Amino acid sequence: MSTLFYVVDPMCSWCYAFSPTWQKILDNLPSNIKVVYVQGGLAPKSDSPMPIEMQTMLQGIWKQIHTSVGTEFNFDFWTKCTPRRSTYLSCQAAIAARLQGKEYEMISAIQKQYYLNAKNPSNHDTLIEAANMISLDMEKFSKDIESENVLSALQNDFKIRDKIKIHSFPSLVLKYKNNYFPIKIEYNNPEKMLININDLNDNIYF
Repeated sequence: MSTLFYVVDPMCSWCYAFSPTWQKILDNLPSNIKVVYVQGGLAPKSDSPMPIEMQTMLQGIWKQIHTSVGTEFNFDFWTKCTPRRSTYLSCQAAIAARLQGKEYEMISAIQKQYYLNAKNPSNHDTLIEAANMISLDMEKFSKDIESENVLSALQNDFKIRDKIKIHSFPSLVLKYKNNYFPIKIEYNNPEKMLININDLNDNIYF
């Protein structure tokens, strides 16, 4: 059995752009590959408003992604919300959903809240709404999101991220035994990525 690590942050715009391709990869992966999500953690929890310069830079990245990949963004976020450079809580929300077997569903719900509904996933109430969208056990989710168990799991994800030497998101790494093989990200080309993953997976058993 091989392991395919997907290193992601729910508030990473390039991860959002990659999501349609990732879904097609998920739908076609061979049964001997286990997918493990690793929450990458772009920025620690913060209550400070995002500097205007960073807001401008990120809006430029959204426009770049729309032009190069075709991803839709709701730019109302930048006027409706108070942006903060703070993603750890959304990572914790994804891990809390992991405990209910719905990690990727939660990542997708957070992305929808952020990039399409113009709501701020740095805020607890936005994550509660996202959890409701995917029918999580809300009492358990509310207890888990800032629990010691989830905080410890987040730190463990960071250790995995560092061990496999990942510094940007999204990233895919295929593991077999003690060997790690990076997979080149191809936006809008799941077929090419599946060929690369399958070829690598077939060959590492020899």
